[in-house]
Amino acid sequence: MSLLSARFLNRKTTEPNHVGASTLPYSDTHSIRDVIDPLLAPSIVVEYKTLTSTHIAEGRVRLANTVARRDSVVVTVKNGIPQFYGTDFLVSEDSPNYVYWDGLELADRIEVGDIVMVQYESEGIPTGTPGVKDEPGGGGGFATPVKIYADHQVTGSETLLVDTVDDVVSVFLPEAAQAKDAVVIVKMVAGEHGVVITPFGTDSIDSVANDLVLDIEHASYTLLCDGEAWYIV
Repeated sequence: MSLLSARFLNRKTTEPNHVGASTLPYSDTHSIRDVIDPLLAPSIVVEYKTLTSTHIAEGRVRLANTVARRDSVVVTVKNGIPQFYGTDFLVSEDSPNYVYWDGLELADRIEVGDIVMVQYESEGIPTGTPGVKDEPGGGGGFATPVKIYADHQVTGSETLLVDTVDDVVSVFLPEAAQAKDAVVIVKMVAGEHGVVITPFGTDSIDSVANDLVLDIEHASYTLLCDGEAWYIV
């Protein structure tokens, strides 16, 4: 049952998401948009990121959703204190799902293996929907799909839609030891040049330390990391 249906069918006045007759727009002057829009108001999301060497080198992490208000973001390092927006970290205006700290004070306080909690207001997630959590040991489901056209370094759980019309595209997996519970989906959505999925160093995929190749349009691989190696699932 959808969230919308569940809310409308919940007539128990003692429950917090009760929707009674007096609150529904039963009028020919209202549209379904009057009901849907409030449900799509910004919602609080919490994500946990275990920092890899790639995160440290790039000075940023990618969030699963778009940030509604950049100054609403709260970043806390495990066993540390909340960091200050604008001084310790920023969210790029042209890339509103990246938190970055390159050249800022947070860069001096973190290292590979640290766990960072990011809280933020996200657009388009229905009110009352649990926030997406990429919590260590618990997994965070499928990441928001991103379309790519050129070589790409994976930094965590990612869903990649790869266009190979112009050339072969290489997808580089992060070090398995730093990517436990990451789920990476790679799908070739267009083109004939193919996708090459390359593990880090001597890391293996299904016990073989070789590249994976996608050369059929609409074919895909889903890879799961257990902290020691990658597996096709």
